Amino acid sequence: MWQLPKRMPTLTGRPAVHSILERAVIERNEFASYYEAKETLHRFVTHYNTSRLHRSIGFVTPQQKWDAAHQMVVVSDTTILEEMPN
Repeated sequence: MWQLPKRMPTLTGRPAVHSILERAVIERNEFASYYEAKETLHRFVTHYNTSRLHRSIGFVTPQQKWDAAHQMVVVSDTTILEEMPN
């Protein structure tokens, strides 16, 4: 059976996310309960998506990248609607 090589995040997103969570959160903490683990993971994911700059998307946060793409779509839709004859 073929397996993905370790530490190859470009092959597929899900193993990359699991690897990041494992190295950055799970291996560095001991959790007293499920709820403590859940809250810690939630805080990390929030930080990862809203504060941490990502080289692969131009040194912006994923939230900034998402917002910019969404804003472009809205502007494009508005422009198209404004150009349509009544």
